[in-house]
Amino acid sequence: MLAHHARNLNVLITQDANRRASNSRGRAMAKRLRAKGSVMKKSIVVGILALVCLVTVGNAQVSDSALTKEKAKDLIEASEGYKPHKWPIPLSKTAADACVDRGYFQWDTFGSGNKTSTALSVTDKGKQFFDSASGGKTAGSKQSEPLYAVSAVPIKPQVIEITNITDGDGGSKIVEYQWNWDSKAQPQEVQDLLLANQPANRGKVVVKMDASGWQIVKFE
Repeated sequence: MLAHHARNLNVLITQDANRRASNSRGRAMAKRLRAKGSVMKKSIVVGILALVCLVTVGNAQVSDSALTKEKAKDLIEASEGYKPHKWPIPLSKTAADACVDRGYFQWDTFGSGNKTSTALSVTDKGKQFFDSASGGKTAGSKQSEPLYAVSAVPIKPQVIEITNITDGDGGSKIVEYQWNWDSKAQPQEVQDLLLANQPANRGKVVVKMDASGWQIVKFE
């Protein structure tokens, strides 16, 4: 009888030990699964973040490389030809005559008869506003030479509007635009006589991207 109870007790102890071992293995398995799941979640999150970063950087690079109208305008106005300088300003005959009426310019006459030439020049009074004036009509010529005036104060062109950007050869871009003279720094007399109601001029420039960004190739 005692032997029988001993065997039963051993069976119960063995079953209990097996149950505990099984529960322990289950808990260990669950722990490993939870740990693996956590690692997988972290990997997924890291992957998503990396993808977002790549997309963001890609978009930024595309944005930086795109030639917008604003970038084209800044590029043109930063060029040497758009810095303040004593540029010759084209004059209409009406504007030249108005300056003559004010006593700033005069028509100088050379020769006589059908050999008479005329040339525009600055008077002493006009030297407060102008460095020089040129143009007129040469004897024997049917056409007058273009009229120009150089302001005493340096002047610069300004871009009014970028009208078109198209693809050129070899990855270049052709930028078409309109410009006129920036009159803000000029004396009021010069603004009124030469720059009031000035027409828009057309311009065209070829630009190309290099390692440092968009660069001007040439003005056309």
